[in-house]
Formats: sequence, structure tokens, C-alpha cells
Amino acid sequence: MFKLVGEEIFTIGKQHAKCVLRVDPMPHFAFSYSLYVDGKPLEKFTEKQSQSIRSWAVLAEGKRYRVVFEKQSLNIHVNGQVIEAENVFVNDGTEMRFELGTSEAVIKATSSDKKQGVIHQLFIKGKLIEEDTFI
Repeated sequence: MFKLVGEEIFTIGKQHAKCVLRVDPMPHFAFSYSLYVDGKPLEKFTEKQSQSIRSWAVLAEGKRYRVVFEKQSLNIHVNGQVIEAENVFVNDGTEMRFELGTSEAVIKATSSDKKQGVIHQLFIKGKLIEEDTFI
């Protein structure tokens, strides 16, 4: 048998992020559910993640790839593995070139107005890939 209220602690991901699922009782036999990741409410955690990383779900050559770019370290991860990229300065910013299967992939970093700062975009075979959004 399991508890109806209380906390359940578990980890997720390769970094083993500590998660706490909290179930609290409410009136009329209802319950309130809260999820905390690394000590932060899920909303704050996803907000912080969206500021520090960019991620894309890519289907190339019939295979699925998850591309994640860490803005602080400038590391590129493909399906959880850090990959090597060729960094090149271009007229309007920088490009980080790498292979995705046999396809050419490029993350372009260009500056914009002060509100947005640097914009990072992923191109596969020259086609812009839409960025994932955290909701």
C-alpha cells in the first residue's frame, strides 16, 4: 500500500537531479501536488533552464536527435553526449559546426538588440530548426 499524502524523493537525468513530489491534503478529499527539482519549484527550475540552455529535437535521416547547447560552457550535447564542434567567426557572429549523423549541423550565434542579447539558432543542411520551449 502507498501513502496518499507526503513526499516521494527520486532522481532524474545523468546529473541525478534530486526531485521531490509533494502531495498535500486539501478540503473535501482533494489533494495538492507540487514538484521540486534541485530544491526549486518546477516552474522556477524550467525558467532557469530556459535561460541557460537551448535545445532542439531533430529528426534527420530517419533518426531522432536531441541537441542541447549550454550557453555558459559553450558545450554541445547530442543525445546526452558532449561532441566536438568547429568554432568559426563569421561576419554577423559565430558558428559552431558539427556532424549530426552524416548531415552538416550549425549553431549560429548572432547578436540582437539589448533585450534579447545573443540569439542561438540551429541549422541542419541549411534549414532552420525550431527551438524547444519549456512550458
